[in-house]
Amino acid sequence: MFTNLNIIRSKGWINLNKDELKVYSIYLFFYTEVLGLFLCLLLYFFLHIDFVLSLLGITIFGVMFSILIYERDFLDEKYDLISGRFPGMSYASVVVMLFPLTFAVSWFIALLAFTFEGLESAIAFGLAMYFPFVFMFLRLNVFRDDNCRLVSGEQVIGYHPVFFLLLGFMLGRGPLGISLLWIIKDVLGYSNSFNHDIIALVVSLLCGGLILSPDIMNKMLPFEIKTFDGLLKYCLFAVILISVVLFIINFI
Repeated sequence: MFTNLNIIRSKGWINLNKDELKVYSIYLFFYTEVLGLFLCLLLYFFLHIDFVLSLLGITIFGVMFSILIYERDFLDEKYDLISGRFPGMSYASVVVMLFPLTFAVSWFIALLAFTFEGLESAIAFGLAMYFPFVFMFLRLNVFRDDNCRLVSGEQVIGYHPVFFLLLGFMLGRGPLGISLLWIIKDVLGYSNSFNHDIIALVVSLLCGGLILSPDIMNKMLPFEIKTFDGLLKYCLFAVILISVVLFIINFI
């Protein structure tokens, strides 16, 4: 069995037939569970995060990821999994594959918030973590290879989805999550600054919309975002923008 598994792993995910995909996806599920078990134990002993809820999150993540691995042919048909013109997976399929990661980050951010700050924080920050994935998925064409990985006919890093997802997570843990928390407290009657909090939420969403729209920002900024150096500059710009928005919503 282990010999067959080693052969399957050596062939690469793209080259597996349907039966091999089934074996590989099951292997990945159990591999994720074992690693997740150690992670859950660490979170429990050092941060006192609920072990059962942590393990439940890892299990759901493993199921999601394994299903996406098994449904390779569907992904290829729907999102052009293999670009053909560029090495590796297409960026559109990378966006889709980031959904399990988004769920896992949202789940554990919510658990951390619940443990240290309460249910309202867990709901607010957990929901905020979904914003970047949902926004990127709705604008999937922006991240298609032909639209973002060429500059003057040369192949470049382009709008790599992972960079933008991480920026979106920063936004979610910062101004977007905070403004959502304020709104929830307004609804529950803990606060009476609803107008201020709505403005803060709108400003945070606008900030997120700009940061996650590299096609628009590329026309506004004086450097090319699609190149590696330009992408690094853009990440620095986005971090500064998120910090400024966080400052503004706290003092308007």
